[in-house]
Amino acid sequence: FIYTQVEVGGSGARCLGNVELGPEGELKIEPAPTPLGHGQVAVLLVDGTVVCQQSSGTLTQQRLRTHELLSGMGGLQPSEGAERQRVSFKQALSLSRFQLAFKIGLALSSKELWIAMGRRCLECLDIAWAKKAYRQAPSPGMVLYLDRLQTVEDKQLLSGHVAGLFGRFNKA
Repeated sequence: FIYTQVEVGGSGARCLGNVELGPEGELKIEPAPTPLGHGQVAVLLVDGTVVCQQSSGTLTQQRLRTHELLSGMGGLQPSEGAERQRVSFKQALSLSRFQLAFKIGLALSSKELWIAMGRRCLECLDIAWAKKAYRQAPSPGMVLYLDRLQTVEDKQLLSGHVAGLFGRFNKA
């Protein structure tokens, strides 16, 4: 699970796992648990790495499946396959790591991915990153609308605008 402090409708926790993109850029997540070895007890979780204590008292580290493609993604290699980059992009989006997703998106330059990033940024009420994503899409109408929304400081009002934008009028 990942906790998001600021989201449409307030804070929230969402499940992590294998990520697919819906037809309108929404994230569809299928849980993908990471099994621990027999006798291992999770002691600490930091940035997708679980530190486990074995029954003998020794500590081991294990990378979660939800973070495994993001390790070492600071410098993208152009030699990496496009499919691996797409999966890394989707993992970065599900973890709300927009700066990393943007870097990977520049290498892939797919309108579908930019719209998915813009939508996820809007769900997290991050208007600045949403504008960057929609500029890359390109979607000038959305960028102009987000320019007006960027001045709104009240999170509840901003949340209502974004919910209305997604067609969730009951929530708005």
